[in-house]
Amino acid sequence: MATEFDALLKLLEGEQGKANLANQKRYEEMTAIFDEQLELHKPGGSFGAGFTAELESTKRKDVASGAQSLVGAGLYGTTTTAGLGQAWESNVGSKARLGLQDLRTSRYAGALKDKAGAIERVEDTGPDYNTIAQLANQFGQGGGGSGGGGNYSAPRRYGVGSRPSTSGASAGSSQAARARSNPFMRSL
Repeated sequence: MATEFDALLKLLEGEQGKANLANQKRYEEMTAIFDEQLELHKPGGSFGAGFTAELESTKRKDVASGAQSLVGAGLYGTTTTAGLGQAWESNVGSKARLGLQDLRTSRYAGALKDKAGAIERVEDTGPDYNTIAQLANQFGQGGGGSGGGGNYSAPRRYGVGSRPSTSGASAGSSQAARARSNPFMRSL
């Protein structure tokens, strides 16, 4: 009977190890996605590069058009020509760049917040000692893990927060007393 229980414990440990590896892989994939978002939106990142290029192209066209108008009016060589780029920046360019920077900062902060929230929600789960105690009790009562003996119901979720259900308070008390008297359970 002890070897059956040892085999069952090894099986549970193996399954827990597989689950932990799968969870670690998902965690690493999740953080990699957030890291890509952070890299994209960080200051100097590539977010808005197309918009910035379009803005520069528009500036060149608008300044050239303004310069052409000055040539037509005979004012091209004056100080007015030198102010065309500055005037465009103050009227159009700086507002557009500030809007882009606000959007970039907002998305960067959002990605940071989302990553922190996801990391905060990660729960490391380990063996459910209540389930192991129930199995040990079943083996101790001769149930052998075959489903006989005891009134254990499997938890809905393996890991954090799962508790086996019992039918009545006295059953829980007697099970706890049996668990305390079991040398294996006292070592946990």
